[in-house]
This record gives sequence, C-alpha cells and structure tokens, in this order.
Amino acid sequence: MREVQIYINDQRIDLFGDEGIQITSRINDVRDISKVFTDFTQDFSIPASATNNKLFKHFYNVDISIGSFDGRKYQKCDIYLNHLLFKRGRMVLKSVIMKNHKATHYKITFFGSTVTLQDILGEDKLHALDFSDFDHTFSYSNVKTIFKSGLTVDSVDEALIYPLITSKKRLFYNSTLADNSNENFNGNLYHTTESSPADPKRYSKRGVNELDLKPAVKVTEIIKLIEDKYSGISFTDDSFLKKTDGALENLYLWMSNRSGNIFGDGVKYNITLDNYALNGSAGIGLGLVSGVSTDGIFSVNIFNFDSLLGLGNPTWKVDVIVNDVGDVGTPYTINVISQIDGETLPPLDGSGDGTLTFNLSRKTNFNKFKIDLSATAATTYTIQVKIRYSWLTAFTPISEISNLYDVNNGNSLSPVQDLRIKDHLPDLQILDFLTGMFKMFNLTAYFIDDENSADYGKIRVLTFDEYYNDAVNNQSEGTIDVTEYIDVKSHIVSASFPYSDIDFQYSDPKTLLIEQHLDAFGVVFGNSNLPVSELYPDMVTGKKYEIKVPFSHLKYERLLDGSDESQTEIQWGYAAGGDFNPKDKSPYLGYNSETSDHRPPEGNYSSVNVKPLLFYGVKKTSLTNKINFAARDFSDSEGVDSYFMPSNSKENPSAGTPPTFSINFDNEIDEFFSSEDFGADNNSLFYKFYESYVLSVFDPSKRIFKFTAFMPPSFLIYYKLNDQLKIQDRVYRINSITTDLTTGKTELELINLSVDEIVSW
Repeated sequence: MREVQIYINDQRIDLFGDEGIQITSRINDVRDISKVFTDFTQDFSIPASATNNKLFKHFYNVDISIGSFDGRKYQKCDIYLNHLLFKRGRMVLKSVIMKNHKATHYKITFFGSTVTLQDILGEDKLHALDFSDFDHTFSYSNVKTIFKSGLTVDSVDEALIYPLITSKKRLFYNSTLADNSNENFNGNLYHTTESSPADPKRYSKRGVNELDLKPAVKVTEIIKLIEDKYSGISFTDDSFLKKTDGALENLYLWMSNRSGNIFGDGVKYNITLDNYALNGSAGIGLGLVSGVSTDGIFSVNIFNFDSLLGLGNPTWKVDVIVNDVGDVGTPYTINVISQIDGETLPPLDGSGDGTLTFNLSRKTNFNKFKIDLSATAATTYTIQVKIRYSWLTAFTPISEISNLYDVNNGNSLSPVQDLRIKDHLPDLQILDFLTGMFKMFNLTAYFIDDENSADYGKIRVLTFDEYYNDAVNNQSEGTIDVTEYIDVKSHIVSASFPYSDIDFQYSDPKTLLIEQHLDAFGVVFGNSNLPVSELYPDMVTGKKYEIKVPFSHLKYERLLDGSDESQTEIQWGYAAGGDFNPKDKSPYLGYNSETSDHRPPEGNYSSVNVKPLLFYGVKKTSLTNKINFAARDFSDSEGVDSYFMPSNSKENPSAGTPPTFSINFDNEIDEFFSSEDFGADNNSLFYKFYESYVLSVFDPSKRIFKFTAFMPPSFLIYYKLNDQLKIQDRVYRINSITTDLTTGKTELELINLSVDEIVSW
C-alpha cells in the first residue's frame, strides 16, 4: 500500500486520489556540469476543499486583503510516503482553476531545500554583510604592521592582510643604484643596510607606502559573515567552504572597487554620524520616526494614512542638510547607506551648504539608514535630518508635516583616518560570490533534512569527488541493488556527452602581465580549455561549453635585483595595464632643481579596475631582501623583512614538491618558483577538482542508460543521490531520477561506472 502526505506550513493538505505527483532529483547533470542539484516537480493539482481553501485563505477572492495568502512567496513544504519523511523543501502556489466562478483546484509546485539559497540572498551584495570588525585605523604605522603580520579579527589570525599588490605604482628592486642616481625613483623596494646613511630621509622617498596598498579579507571569514547575516544559511563544520586547512585556508578577496590608489587621488577622513536630537517639537507622531544614538541607525517607520483618513498620494522624503561648514574650502561627501541591504545613494559632494534629498516612498530599503561624512581635511560642520510626510487632500492642495533632527551639531571632523571595508568592497552579489566558488572548485551542496542529525537544517558542501566517496556513510553503505524493481522489457542506451570543447575562464582582466602572456603564448594565463574535438576527432559532439567565474585573475612577478639579475624573495601583483605613462622629468627629491640631477620619466601603467580578485596570501618571513616601507609624507621608512606575498599557489613549491592547491584552471608556470606544477602531481583547479569527472564522462566506454522501474517506498525514502545503483552485474551512478509518488513508477537516468570508480559493492 502506498500513501502520500503533503504538509504546507505544517498543515496537512487534501490530495486528489488519482493525481500523479512527480519528483525529479538530479545531481550535476553531465549535460551541464556547473549545476548544483535541486528537486522539483511538474505542476500538480490539489482539490479546492474546505481544508485547502482555509490554508490558501481563498486566494482566488481578491476582495480578501487582510491576512490574505501571498502567492509570491515560497512556503514550507514536507512530503511523506506512508507517514515517513520523503523530502523537505518549499512550494509555490501557481494558480487557481475556476469553473462557474467557483474554485475547483489549486496548482502547486514543490522545490527542494537548496533553492532557498536564492530566495534568502536575493540580489543582496557583499555590502549587506557586516564588515565592521575588519575596519581599522589607516596610518603608516598600522598599515605597516598589518602588512608584516596581518590583522586578527574575532580570534582569527591574519583575517585581514595588506598584500603586495599595487594599482598604480610600478615596483622594482635594485640594490646598487646610488642615492642620487637618476634611475633610483620611488618604485624601488630596496632598503639600505647602512647603519648611518648620509641622508636617511632619502629612503622614505621610495619603496611602497600605505596609499599604494589595498587590504584583503579571508574568504572563510566572508563565509562566516554570510552565515551571521542570514539565519537560513548555515554550513556544516566539515563543509568545503568552512574548512580552514584546505584550499580556502589562506585564500583572500581583495578589497578593491575602483582603479587607482585606495582613496583615489587623495585621502579622506571619515566619520559616521550617530547622535540625533529632535530640534523642536515632533510634527510626526505615533512613533513613526526614531533616532538611535547608540549605533547611528536612523529609522523611519513609513505608515500609509490612506485607509484611515482617506488621504491620497502619500509621500515620505528625507533631507540631509549640511550647513555652517567651518572651512568652506574643504570638500566633503555625504553618503546615505541602507542598513537593510547595504545600498548607498548617490552621494552629495560639496564644500559649503548643501542638501541631499531622497524619496522613502520609492526606496523602502532606506527605512533604516546611516549617514557618513568624509572630508579631505579636519573641519567643523552642522548636519540636520528632516523627515517630511506630504499628501494631497480635497481641501488643501499639499499638506506637509515634518520632524527636524540635529546630528553631531558643530562637531569637528578628526584627522584620524579609519578605513572602512564597506567603502572598498568589490561590486559583487553574495549569490554570485558563492556560485563562483562552486564553479571554481566543482562543489556540490545538499540540505541535511534528517531531524536526528546534529547538523539538521544545515547545508553541507563537498567537492564532486568527496560527495561520491561519502556514499559509504549512507544507510546503503554506498550501493543499492535495484535489479528486482527494473522493468526488463526495454531500456535506452545513449552517448554520454554532447560538447565539442569545455572552457574554464576567469573574468577577462586587461592587466599588464596577463596581456603580455597572451601576446607571447596565445592563451590567457590561468584559464583552461579541453579541446574535445581534438582529443576525440571522430566523436559526434555539440556546442562549446563555458564555465566562467565572476572573479579576476592576475599573473604575479618575482622581482629580480637589477644590480645582478639575482632572484629576490619578493613577488608582487600589478593591477595596471595598457600603455606606459611616463612623467615629465622633474628634480630628484632632495636635490637642487638647478643642478643636472634630475629624475628620469619614471611613470606607471594605466590603473585597471579589475573584477573581484581572489588570490593566496603566502606569508614570507626573514627576508634577506628587505622591502622599503615608507610613510606617504616622507617622514619615515623601515626595511620590512616579512610580508604577504600574492600568489596563485597556496604555498611556495620547491624542487620536487608541488603546491597543495593552485587557483589556475590549468597547469601554469609558478611565478615564484619558475617551474611548472610538476605534471602528474598537478594541483590546478581542473586537475584537482574536475579531471576525474570530466575525463570519466569522456571515456569511450561511458553511456547514459535509461531504465523504467517501480520503486517501493523503502527505496524512495532512504536513497541518496550519491548512492550507486546495481542492476544485475553492473554498477551505475545516478544522473537523474523521476518518480511518480502515487504509483512508484520511476524513470532512471544512470551512468555506468568502471571498477575503479565504484566506492563499494
């Protein structure tokens, strides 16, 4: 006997006795290897019974507005077979079928739990996350300390670093150029070893300074922030995304959202306005407006009076008013930042009085907001916030009431510079960030719906190979013999893969070394191509398939000492490209402009606003070739003997020992070691995470088998997508499985496995 029970928001619904309910499950379909699996149904119908009408609150009746059922949202949905849990997920109400003005049935669709990732994250960007713990004082001494040792955040060492990547200044190393040499300009990282140089300040006029650098945050820490922000997203501790000893251990995301230096052409001092005081009596009552002085969040509770007072066209507006700037010549910028999704309004730029106005009625995500002020120098200011509510009535063309708040009235803007990570985050949606990680490392995710598991309700993320190897921990111990359930009368066998080529690509950067590599070798550094048509020239194939991630990629350079071409221990990245931009010859710093001692046209290349950049931060210590770290005001310099080296390898390889991981898609010359990644021991993204799967489906012996079976509830309730299915003397991997829950009729799409691919018999 077979019985299906469906619960929506924990309420059991009525079903048609003869209505088929089909569930399809698939895992990384071989025809689309970038997909993450989910479960879904075709639309199926349920009767418009009294029970179901109550649940859906007579959705078809548009006159019911208070407490009506919202058909735009997913609803919790659990499916049971014979009162045993089969699937957890969500459903959406598609439509109501009416006959003679009476509802006859509802059409609904079920989705597996992993679809909730997109539901929860929506279009939120990284700005929606709380990076405040990563904010820090931006000064010569503090940035230099982080450059050498990293910043500890929430007990995590090196959670934030300053890698040796510049966006503007071209770096080099030469240990023998004389102090007054025309060629010894400010990009030289060499630091003197003299104990008492003739002019010690001269060394503070070259090398790298704090303005040349931008910070980077550990990827694993960004994953934690996503979990902190969204209660519906929690990854298991053994998930690939949370492992601190694997491929993500020292992988960083560069905090850069524009070309050039971190603050553009100059430095701005920032302050968050956080003290609100009502100026006069409240014009808008009912608790609609509140100023919160403890965290600086200004809240406006928009309320529509239409239904109460018959008023029309309500409009809520906010004015941010700047008056009485102490130094009118000091440019400032006012930013209004949503505390709901992190969006920032177009700023108000000025140097005197000004007003920034925005319409809350149209931008409800700004019901909670903060105001930031930045200026190029210390100054005083007066800021006010006016909340306005206006409407049209039959008696008065326009009526308006408002509250006026004073904010930090007349306070001074301190010259202490704080670097706020939110101001420098790359423009990237959180979902794209996660999707990019899934594509890079060929990851698979599934929702743990076993209520007896300590990880119930969490998401487990594994590499594709880990996922299938983990089948031995299933109830089946890896393999289920389904021979007795197969319809032996017929089945279909077809070829396994329809693509002509597979391309693995980073977002195309136009940086100097990437362009030079392309010109020299005809390929983009870090990308990979599997030329199926060349490897299998007689195979009938289809179109090209591309896996493209939203991240950028750099080729790094290990610096040579220009004095003798010997290798230094310094490797850097350059986010610049295009043509060389020489500066006019100018007097050498510290020398008389009337003498013949002039700088050459030092110049740089054009800075490039790269896509979000991932890299490994490899900590290098006890440098023989110290890096000259100088203050931007030329007041000091230090020979730094430790730094975080940007790299595409997780750690430095050595002779005979490859890196454990590389974020090049294909085998490339390691920039620091100047050697390929050791052939068979290759640890590129393709060879580490894609090779076994892709080459497996290209194996000439591989086929896709389609069987019809009649599966009992005992199988449907307990099978996992990574279980192997045995039919007679052959073992298969599940590609997709579609089951009519009411009859048990099941369509299996399977891929045959070789002996060495089988995890258990």
